Amino acid sequence: MTAKYEFVPVELKHLVELTHNMREADANEVRALGMTPMEALLKSVKGSRDPKVALADGKVVAVFGCARAGEISTTGVAWILTSTLVPKHKKAFLRYTKQVVQEWLTEYTNLVNVVDKRYVEAHRWLEWLGFRNVGQIR
Repeated sequence: MTAKYEFVPVELKHLVELTHNMREADANEVRALGMTPMEALLKSVKGSRDPKVALADGKVVAVFGCARAGEISTTGVAWILTSTLVPKHKKAFLRYTKQVVQEWLTEYTNLVNVVDKRYVEAHRWLEWLGFRNVGQIR
């Protein structure tokens, strides 16, 4: 049976659900930045123009968005935090994230973010999306 996929505006209940089902690598990444998963979600959602929740059959797969790097910047800071459901919906996740990145690139000249160097799976996914690694911060 095919899952029903939809993108909806973020509500607090989605953030709560994701904090309970966040992939361990995502949670480790935000902790490495000095935040709890909820703090990272709230900060990211607040800073984004149109954050969304990706749902599969009503369950949170990911919360994502893009924020302008500065008031007059044309660079977008793309972000996503994912749930343990991503592996089950991997094909749809890949297809939809590629579409979302293409949409963001109509608004921003380039997209950036910081990814924990230990999060190898995220680095592979970002490379597949067309991002490139420009170095390490520390």
